[in-house]
Amino acid sequence: MFIGIIFLAMLIVIILWAIFTFNSFTKLQVQITEAWSEIDICLKRKANILQNMVDTLHLQTDYEGNVLVKIAMARAGVLKGDPSARMRANTRLGRLLPSLYAVMEQYPQLGANVSFTQLLHEIADCEDKILYVRKRYNFMVAAYCFKRKAFPSRLIAERMPLEEFEMAALPEKERLEADGLRISKVR
Repeated sequence: MFIGIIFLAMLIVIILWAIFTFNSFTKLQVQITEAWSEIDICLKRKANILQNMVDTLHLQTDYEGNVLVKIAMARAGVLKGDPSARMRANTRLGRLLPSLYAVMEQYPQLGANVSFTQLLHEIADCEDKILYVRKRYNFMVAAYCFKRKAFPSRLIAERMPLEEFEMAALPEKERLEADGLRISKVR
């Protein structure tokens, strides 16, 4: 009888552990999805601000350069695609921002335009928010991946249909390009 009670208690503990582990995987998946939605919101906001900047450039200048076309293409990439493609488009977009500053120097009236200056500050604010939520997203993905691979939670993970999540990181080629970016290479 005593062995039966011990066996039953161990079985209950194992079942409770399995339920807890399953729920913790579910919680991490929800947190990762929520963190990506924050990145998504920031990317959409940045794309909208950039469209306003391009419109302001058209209104304030006669500038019809290649920079605006590249910004429009990168902006479209930020708004569609899988998360890693959207983050790569965001990186390309970030590399184009110095070109906007160069245009601003060519047209001094832009520097005096309060709305354009405000848009520049909003872009910087967006970049800061994207950096923060990207770190949060990567932290959650790292915790999730660790939990999937660590023993004993791995025993449950192998039996669950878990989603794969990628870190929001730059590919090596783009990281090297970003490291080597200089103002002289902008134009």
